[in-house]
Amino acid sequence: MPIPANVETLLKQSETGIAALAFFNANSIEIETTSAGAIAYFDPSGAKKKIVLNTSKPAAVIAAYFCHEINHARMFVAGTTADPKKEAKDDYVKKMVAEEAAGTTLGFRSFLELERKGLTTGVNPPDRYDMYKRAFENGRKAKKEKDPSATEAEMDAMGFSYGARMVKYCIDERFLGPNMIESYSEYYARDWAQQNRKK
Repeated sequence: MPIPANVETLLKQSETGIAALAFFNANSIEIETTSAGAIAYFDPSGAKKKIVLNTSKPAAVIAAYFCHEINHARMFVAGTTADPKKEAKDDYVKKMVAEEAAGTTLGFRSFLELERKGLTTGVNPPDRYDMYKRAFENGRKAKKEKDPSATEAEMDAMGFSYGARMVKYCIDERFLGPNMIESYSEYYARDWAQQNRKK
């Protein structure tokens, strides 16, 4: 199944989305759609790798989550995603939390790129995107204050750096997590325990 046309159109309008599409197209990843549950998730467990998209959500939000899930796919294909069967619990948890932070940052960045083009009007953004955006704007401002001759690209680079740090803060402080109960650290600690349970 192809990526829904309205989502693909938006992915092609952001630098982050374009990079995600390029990886998707080069790595034989399948798409499956649903109308319930999580907005998106990557599932490498079957015969073919797939990303499941909840098409009941706004296209701009799905595009952001697609970029997040492509990060998981990229790590899996590269063989750098953490393996609970081969790594100590603390190492596994640390690596997976970092992977989630990187994916969330890419998702927020893609949404910001669409927003700056006026393509998210009337769309409720991903959870905690507002904190990311404020950090991005603060980073741009800090760069301009430090270097009045800074270019837009240089200010954006600082903004994206601030944004990434805000994502890490939100995850560390439990503002962002896999569900309403657990932090990412707790979720992956539980996953490690389940994967290593003695039979």
